[in-house]
Amino acid sequence: MEKNPMRYVAFYFKPWRELAERLSYEQLGKLFQATLEYADTGKEPNFGNDDTLSHCWIFERDRIERERKSLRARYERAKYAAYVRRSKRKSNPLLKLPLSFEQWLEQNCPEN
Repeated sequence: MEKNPMRYVAFYFKPWRELAERLSYEQLGKLFQATLEYADTGKEPNFGNDDTLSHCWIFERDRIERERKSLRARYERAKYAAYVRRSKRKSNPLLKLPLSFEQWLEQNCPEN
């Protein structure tokens, strides 16, 4: 798995607050560390015999993956919008239209 290019992971208050009520401080710290490590490097944590943390981790990992996918999609849309703006500035819009988003992705996101 690639490193997180944004060095970003979102922590939503409500789920972590609920975890804090159910887990010990030690468990919560391990889960927090695992979240940071996984978001940065993709390395799966090993919680040993702690089934509670292993179960919590399944949901946390899925949330991180959803966030990563959403962030990547926003990043690609922003890059595509910049590509379209540059294309329109550089050429006559009546002669050549910029690539569609799908074509642009297929061509590995050309800068222009």
